[in-house]
Amino acid sequence: MPRRRTILVTLAASAAALLAGCASPTPQTTATPPAASSPTTTPSPTPTREPVGSVAPPACEELLDPPALQKLADSGYSLLTDWTGEPGGPFQHLKPFADRGGVVCIWGNPEYPEQPYAYAWSSLDAASAQSFAADFAAQGLTRTGTASGIVFAGESNTHADSPYGYLLRDGDWFFDLDLPDLEPFVARFDALQAVGG
Repeated sequence: MPRRRTILVTLAASAAALLAGCASPTPQTTATPPAASSPTTTPSPTPTREPVGSVAPPACEELLDPPALQKLADSGYSLLTDWTGEPGGPFQHLKPFADRGGVVCIWGNPEYPEQPYAYAWSSLDAASAQSFAADFAAQGLTRTGTASGIVFAGESNTHADSPYGYLLRDGDWFFDLDLPDLEPFVARFDALQAVGG
């Protein structure tokens, strides 16, 4: 995790949280990256690649390299298992990943509950990708084409140096609470799938 400043350097957490109640080291409210909801008919935002089909999601621990896992452990972070994605709750915007049979990974420290770290993956059909892309654009997220796919980045109200990001591509999508970790996360996911496939 290249920019886990807050988690790893200060015994605090990672990037800015996205919802009210998930904020910076001070008890402030941050912007929530709202989940897309309304279907649209915009062109597909994803580059051409083979769809992932029915890929089994890796375990959360597999999606981080051993040094990153060790740093989380050393900073008192553990994988949270009680997240449900209920409306109004923390990280409700990740529920579409869980609903699609993907993986949602949220790490927390009981001493710093306002400073979690999260990432997610799931498969995604073309129509949903179009809808999410349109909604992200309407929300003001910045769109960038990369070698991995189309990235939509949103700035936190309290941590302008730590935006969050979604990456959409043909067949699946990703989320990372710390934008610089997004493409390394995608690369590790693909490497795990290549080994498993």
